[in-house]
Amino acid sequence: MKILALSFSALVAATALAAPAATQQTLSISGTIGRCSTAGPSGIPLANVIVELTGTINATTITDDSGNYIFSGLPSGGSYTVTPSKARLMPGSRGIDNVDLMTALRYQWVRPPFPCLWDTADVDGINGFNNVDIIAFQRFILGLSTGIANVGAYRFTPLNRSYSPLINNETDQDYDTILFGDLAPPYATP
Repeated sequence: MKILALSFSALVAATALAAPAATQQTLSISGTIGRCSTAGPSGIPLANVIVELTGTINATTITDDSGNYIFSGLPSGGSYTVTPSKARLMPGSRGIDNVDLMTALRYQWVRPPFPCLWDTADVDGINGFNNVDIIAFQRFILGLSTGIANVGAYRFTPLNRSYSPLINNETDQDYDTILFGDLAPPYATP
């Protein structure tokens, strides 16, 4: 009986060595991140956005000059969350100036062509564009670091995307972005 058990285990081991290894399918998640402008919700490709992948595998990438990102080689069936982020601009940064403030003031009377531009003007996110937003714009333009609400900060829509389980390649996983306070050309170049 003991000999039979050894022979059987030897047979199992030999079969395992002879069998080809199963390959697990790998997948990818990719998309583009663009910024709201007078050209539309994603009118400006947003380069240098940090895109973080968390879950079964953790990784980080940065968008290219066309706003593209990709995570590849992801095991099928894993769970993942993709979250973009970008550091806010420093007060007094080029690109958010009195032209943007005047554009925001004009939007009080004439609705902007795209709702994301209205959101870009409402820098405190309370009760639409009003005097509090005007003061925040002015303080940012003057280079002050307090009382600026969200001027110079980025907001991504959606905030993140989750895939659980990841069973297909996920392409066109795009994000729309606003840069609070940046309403008119020339746009702030991060």
